[in-house]
Amino acid sequence: MALPSCRSSSFVLVALMAVGCGDAGSISSTSPPAPRADGQPPAPRAPDATPRADAGTAATDGAAATPDSAPPSGCPSAALVAGAYSGSYTGTLNGTVPLTLSGPMSFTLVPSGSDVVIQSGQVTGSLLGFAYKLPMGGKVSCGALDGSGSGEIAGMQFSGKFTATWASGAFSGGVWSGQDAKNAAKGSGSWSATKK
Repeated sequence: MALPSCRSSSFVLVALMAVGCGDAGSISSTSPPAPRADGQPPAPRAPDATPRADAGTAATDGAAATPDSAPPSGCPSAALVAGAYSGSYTGTLNGTVPLTLSGPMSFTLVPSGSDVVIQSGQVTGSLLGFAYKLPMGGKVSCGALDGSGSGEIAGMQFSGKFTATWASGAFSGGVWSGQDAKNAAKGSGSWSATKK
């Protein structure tokens, strides 16, 4: 079960302090919940109000809050995941006639706080004699890669998403899916990449 991010709570506390709501940062888990603006009863507080490791750091001088660079417990560090990766993808594009898509892919991951972002990523291949190169973007958070890319494949404007989980210097068991802008063709398949 994924835990909700606490970053928005840090921003709310910074905003409350900025508008002069006193010592907004000292609200304890034992104080009664604040009334809601719509007149409904307040939601009960969770019994454990301990801040999470990925909650970020609220600025006290009016500057924007910044996320902590330490990853949540059990997650690989950004420095460990960062680096250049290469691999391949394969799958089927289902349109009027099913067609196989496959080819190489490469990307570089660079640290950004406790996450890692995709930089200079690309997927290349050839379909029906037309070469294509699609840019890749996205991020890795707690070892989970969530990315997307779009571009032209054989005259179709294609956009897709890809996901995978990092372990021991590689993304294996990745999946991708996508479709053309007119919904005439949809595709899906698998991919993997290893740190160079």
